[in-house]
Amino acid sequence: MVTLQDAQILIVDDVTLNIQALGITLRNEGYRIVVAQNGQQALDSVHKTHPDLILLDIMMPGLDGFETCKRLKADPETKEIPIIFLTAKTETADVVEGFNLGAVDYIIKPFSAQEVLVRVRTHLTLKKTREELEQRVHEIATMKREYEAFLTHELNNRLTPLSGYAHLLKLQADGLDEEQLDWISEIETSTNDLATLIKALKKIQGFEGGQIIQPVSPVDLPAMINRVKTNMEMTFDHAVEISIDDNLDDGIIKAEDNLLMGVFENLIKNGAEHVMAIENENERLVRISMHNEEGYVVVRINNRGEPVPPERLPTFFEKFNTDRAKKKEGTGLGTTYAYLVTRAHGGEISVTSDETEGTTLIVKVPQL
Repeated sequence: MVTLQDAQILIVDDVTLNIQALGITLRNEGYRIVVAQNGQQALDSVHKTHPDLILLDIMMPGLDGFETCKRLKADPETKEIPIIFLTAKTETADVVEGFNLGAVDYIIKPFSAQEVLVRVRTHLTLKKTREELEQRVHEIATMKREYEAFLTHELNNRLTPLSGYAHLLKLQADGLDEEQLDWISEIETSTNDLATLIKALKKIQGFEGGQIIQPVSPVDLPAMINRVKTNMEMTFDHAVEISIDDNLDDGIIKAEDNLLMGVFENLIKNGAEHVMAIENENERLVRISMHNEEGYVVVRINNRGEPVPPERLPTFFEKFNTDRAKKKEGTGLGTTYAYLVTRAHGGEISVTSDETEGTTLIVKVPQL
């Protein structure tokens, strides 16, 4: 990360006198200077010199400042470089257009050296502060992942013997009464539940750390969802009806089959669990619909169980986010897994919920 003293500034202006005046002012403050005399030269230079800030004239022949700014902001490698417009145009519309294109400030010609230095210093300071904040956020996220990885590793080490001892007790259960056998079963069930939770956490940690989905292959999404439907109906002993409305022209996607299947297992199971609380058995329904939309296969999973409170919707896909997790009735990791795996496949996932329409999860996955 550069300091303010050794920051590099790109000056883009077709008037040599303006470049000379700005160059002298900035060099006297210790800044390093790069020069371009038109928009195309600026675009060619920026990838080689990597300036920390750009002073960009608006009125230039050929590629003007507005178009140059637009192209810089459209490029992922240059979009974060702060741009200050140099302009003799004082009309509000021109100033507004510059801000709309992504400029951070503007300086009116003829400019004073003091004004230039104050504005340059201000935006270099803001850039440095933003970079430091982003670095800190990254460090905190890394520390959090490392802590969770350590925790799951230690939990797994301590859980393994408990599970083994519970199994041995069950094999040597002669002489134990029914209540004692129930205790052993409860120990075994709890250790298995914890093992499942730890496995889920490990998968989520991988995706949070940037794990890439591979290998991938063509997957028939409707066939996959029908498999999940059959499995879920058996899991819930047919106490929940799961309907599928297939309006797809093309349901073939590119995915890692097992990982993506886990997405729909979690989401459909989530919906089924929410309708189990409905007293009227005929209303225990999870509706699934599928259609194509602009290169995506869109899957909507709806249930009419108790809606998600509005205050929880923004954090719906975060870990341990559900009331069921707080009540120790579930891990609260299923929706997080679905979110991370869907995004890792280049897809999108969202949720809506209200009293009228119930809760709908929308999963969009790119077609093959």
